[in-house]
Amino acid sequence: MGRFAVNILVTVGTTPYDELIEAVDTGQHASNARLQIANGTYIPLVAQWDRFIDDFQIRCAEADVVVCHAGAGSVFGLLQSGVCPVVVPNLARRDVHQAELARWLERKRFAPIAWQLDDVNLLIAKHTEFAADCRSFDVERFFLDDELNDELRLAISK
Repeated sequence: MGRFAVNILVTVGTTPYDELIEAVDTGQHASNARLQIANGTYIPLVAQWDRFIDDFQIRCAEADVVVCHAGAGSVFGLLQSGVCPVVVPNLARRDVHQAELARWLERKRFAPIAWQLDDVNLLIAKHTEFAADCRSFDVERFFLDDELNDELRLAISK
């Protein structure tokens, strides 16, 4: 099995995701985790927690593993900072943007995805292994891809 993380940071952004928080808090890594729970109703019993973290960038830099929901702000902020997060899409949401973003991340190999909440602790334990298979995120190339896609769409529509 992969090494156990010494310092785990979990963020759900501004939207509660109690199921993710509970999965990490009841998993084997809880005593090594700091959980950012937003306005969630599940209060962690083992892990350290905060509703919001003021020094988030510092905490990310100190973390061995960062786990996040599949919100665009969280994911792209982490990728732009050079972090390869474990991404856990909130599939209970009525909108499907988290699932769509997670599929895109998986297809592009930017981050390991926990499609089932039961998988998050395994991905934490084996983060080094899974992260080694991921590509680094290049912001300039990302925007170039969008420009090329726009040009192709325009050319096809003519």
